[in-house]
Amino acid sequence: MPPAAPSWTGAPGPVPRGQDPLTAAPSRPARTESRVGTYLLAGAAALLVILSGATLVAMLWDAIPDTVKVGAVLALGVGLTATGTWLALRRHVSGLHAATVMGIGGGLGFVGLMGACLLGIVPAVPAFAALGAWTLVLIVLAACTRLVLTTVIAALGGVATAALAAGQAAARPQESLLALLLMVSYVGATALASAVVVRVVPPTARPAHLVAPLLLVVVTAVLAPFEGAHRISVPGTAAATGLLVGVLVAHLLVLTACARAAQDLREAPPADRDGQGPSPAARPSNPWGAAWLGAPLVLAVLFVRLIALPDAPLDSRTSSHLLLAVLGAAALARLLPAVRPTFAAWAGHCLLAAALLAGLIGSPLGGLPAPLLGELLLVALLAEVSVLLAGDVSGAWVLGLLAVLVQAVAANRWDDSVVVLANALAVVCLVLLADHLLPGNGAVRPTTLVVAALLVWRVPLTAAATAGGLGLPQRWVPALGWGLSAAALVLLAALGLGQGLHRPLALLAGRHAGDRARPVTGTGRTRPSSWASVILALVAWAWSWNWTLLDAAAPDGVAAAQGQRIVLGAATLALAVAVVWLLAPLLALPFHGLVAALVGTWLVVAATLLVRDTAVTGAAAGVAMLVSGALAIVLGFRRRARAVRLYGLCLVILMVLRFAFWDLGAQSSLTRVLALLVGGLVCFGLSVLYARADAQWGAPSPAAQAA
Repeated sequence: MPPAAPSWTGAPGPVPRGQDPLTAAPSRPARTESRVGTYLLAGAAALLVILSGATLVAMLWDAIPDTVKVGAVLALGVGLTATGTWLALRRHVSGLHAATVMGIGGGLGFVGLMGACLLGIVPAVPAFAALGAWTLVLIVLAACTRLVLTTVIAALGGVATAALAAGQAAARPQESLLALLLMVSYVGATALASAVVVRVVPPTARPAHLVAPLLLVVVTAVLAPFEGAHRISVPGTAAATGLLVGVLVAHLLVLTACARAAQDLREAPPADRDGQGPSPAARPSNPWGAAWLGAPLVLAVLFVRLIALPDAPLDSRTSSHLLLAVLGAAALARLLPAVRPTFAAWAGHCLLAAALLAGLIGSPLGGLPAPLLGELLLVALLAEVSVLLAGDVSGAWVLGLLAVLVQAVAANRWDDSVVVLANALAVVCLVLLADHLLPGNGAVRPTTLVVAALLVWRVPLTAAATAGGLGLPQRWVPALGWGLSAAALVLLAALGLGQGLHRPLALLAGRHAGDRARPVTGTGRTRPSSWASVILALVAWAWSWNWTLLDAAAPDGVAAAQGQRIVLGAATLALAVAVVWLLAPLLALPFHGLVAALVGTWLVVAATLLVRDTAVTGAAAGVAMLVSGALAIVLGFRRRARAVRLYGLCLVILMVLRFAFWDLGAQSSLTRVLALLVGGLVCFGLSVLYARADAQWGAPSPAAQAA
């Protein structure tokens, strides 16, 4: 006898003769259709019930006393909520139907309580307390019945409650501070209740039950009466703001911890759930990590609203200090081993963005004061440390970018330079710590660029500014800063940065000292082993365009002391030597050889202009170019670099023509004689060198002579 197939009623029915029993089962599109139909019809039923009730109330509205109206709505809401709870706790009742009934009841409860307040039956404060209690009841029932729809109704009701409180504060400005404190307390109570009762929800469903407080925090930040409350009490407004942000970050910690626990439970095989095996190493992304975007979002709203308050800068700075203290506590909590791996990148980067916004709240037009800047940078470091300790090196890149750009929000005083210098050194130390803690992570290697950028630019300049604040004459500060910058660039080149990207700890420890890019022969042509040497040469060329060097080298610029010129000239000459040394193994390659020759010539001429205090059309610059051309020819012969030799030859001939027919016409006869004599001796020496090279290259080899 063939097996029975399910009929449309769900009871087994006979299978038609000749039909495969497997084909009698409902297909997947059919199941999807039935599920969609169930949800749509349930929603339609709820809508029709609400509309019928609204129509009846509209017909009899004028004839019904206000107390009866509100009482009927409240009674109906409580009754439907109780009925929905009873249905949800029964085993054989659809959860969708129970959620529909409970959702209608919860919504009617909010409508009744808000109507009682708007009609003047219940005062505003008791009505707000009743709305808060009703919200907590719905959150508890949602957790006990495990119906997410009830949580959504509670969240929407909370939004309406916040809007009601904001409207009452606008109508009665003298109660703005009370309304603000009640709204923040309401958000805190909702978040606390959600965190407590969510423990009875299955772990995989817990994150969805924690969305309501997050939505309430955002809405409260948008609607809260900060302006009216600020006129009543500045400390009270600041305390309420700090408490709101504290509730936000605490709830985010709970939400993301539940989300990670749910992900671990879903992905772990049965053996892992019993603790008998390791969990999978590779994990897909979890969308709940984006919940941390709520932190910068709320801080952005607070920034827009608080900076418009008519207060003194001291008041806004107090708010900034309080907000940064709250965010710092959250960053410290992120360092706990149990919390650190939970969405490390999301949490760290969002906390850093929130700290920036919190610091900008208290910044006057002149920039952040040093204490506030130091607190901001400390919170940023704490936020990104958890990212690094979790094995994500994106924290190093973010901290490096912050250390480079932080000068834009500083007040340009020497105490700010101390803070920026300490932050830059701390970032370097954190990158080295990440390299030490993550020896097998190849993503650490590119962070060497962060260390190099800070050591070449931010650290030298802020160190010089700090020295200026400690008593160094201000005219020496730029020369000292750019001199230290050139020294750092030369040191990094000597430590092996020109050979390629090494791990930062190995580079600064000197394990690759003296390494340079080498020519590599393969596939029929010669290429460099790394382009890092060329990049460093171009960085040195860009360094020579800094405003301090250009101003000191220009004859019509601000007069600089001879000592400053000597310091800058020595730094420039050291860079020229470093560039030539870096590219010496690659001089035979035409492009690399020309880069070395051009950049080296440029830096030598710049050093000459600095030391001699002359123009580029002067005799000193011409002699420097002549010597550079001669050195290019010599290096070209030693390295068999034809392009470098031709460059040097052209440069020497041009300088000889310049000496003979242009520059020295206005000079004294003795200067002309000496310049021409030097040029003649240089040309004679180079001709001898060319003759020896021609004889050496044209002579037959020893093997040919023996044959």
